[in-house]
Amino acid sequence: MTLPPHPIHLSYADALCRRGLTVERTPDGVRIEFPRGMMAPIWGAFAVIFVIGSILLLLFRLQSNFWILTALAAWPLWAWLAVEAIAVVIATAWREVRYRRVVPALELNAHALIVRRLIPNDSKPERLLPRSKVYEVKYVSHSGKLVIRCRGEEMIELRPMRDPIVLSYVADVLHESLELEPQRPAAGQS
Repeated sequence: MTLPPHPIHLSYADALCRRGLTVERTPDGVRIEFPRGMMAPIWGAFAVIFVIGSILLLLFRLQSNFWILTALAAWPLWAWLAVEAIAVVIATAWREVRYRRVVPALELNAHALIVRRLIPNDSKPERLLPRSKVYEVKYVSHSGKLVIRCRGEEMIELRPMRDPIVLSYVADVLHESLELEPQRPAAGQS
C-alpha cells in the first residue's frame, strides 16, 4: 500500500482539532462544546469587583455610624483591602468550583438554543433562547465576537475562542442548523 505524496490539507478540521472544539450534529440541531481553558479570563471581573468594593469600603469607613463599623474604622486601609481581596478570591473560586462540571457549549435542540457557561460573569451558567425567536447568528470580524440576536432578548456577544476561523465556522454551523435566511453582505461589500 502506497501513500499519496501530499495528503489533503483540511483547514477547518485542523483548526477544530487543534483548538479542542467538538461539533456534534444531532437529529434536531447541533451541540458545539468549547474547551474549558478557553473561557474568558476572570481577571477583568476581579478588578471591577475589587475597585467597586474598595469605593464602597471607603464610603462605609467615612460613614461609620454603626458600632461594628466604628470598631472596624480603626483598621488601616491595607487591612480593609486585604480582607476585600480575600473575599473576592474566595467568591470567584467558589463560582468556578460550583460550575466546574458544566462544559462551555452552544446546544441547539428542537426547542431552544442553549448557551452554557460562555457569557463571562453571568450570574446564570445557562441561558435558554427559544429557537423560534433566534433570527441572527453571525461572526463579527471587527470585534472578533460571535453575535446571537433573539427577539425579546438582549443581543448576546460571545468570544469563547480567539481564533476567527473557528468562530466563523461556529457561526456558519449554527446559522445552517437554525435554517435561517442566507446572510446578505453589508452595504458597500460585494
